[in-house]
Amino acid sequence: MAGEIVPLRTRSRIKAREAVDEAIASGGPIPLVVMLENLKYWHDQAAAFEASSSPDDKIHARIARANAQRCAEAAAPYVHARLANVAVGGDEEAPLRHVHSVDKDQFRQSLAGKTVQELGAMFLAICRGEDVTAGVEEH
Repeated sequence: MAGEIVPLRTRSRIKAREAVDEAIASGGPIPLVVMLENLKYWHDQAAAFEASSSPDDKIHARIARANAQRCAEAAAPYVHARLANVAVGGDEEAPLRHVHSVDKDQFRQSLAGKTVQELGAMFLAICRGEDVTAGVEEH
């Protein structure tokens, strides 16, 4: 509505959501996927440097670990919900639903070998409330 006052915080969330929707529609990079790709890159670099016996590579490994940490911190709010933001309870529009537990080791194995893009797609599916545990045995 024209002339409606929208809080600044809400406007920034709307702009961010519009940017993500535009990136998805145009086939461009999705911010979370970019963050996760960078995290994987720096994590792999650190592991490679740590495997070396060169003292210089040990320094590079520490730098790579620090970069991986920064990427993890940047991606964390999009991957892990804050407890304060989780509504407990249900209503007609958002009913509570029962979630079955899965074997953690088997679930980890089902994630092994997936690309960052596949993991990003799984994350978006989880956000939409879709079941991504197909093929994972319940216990």
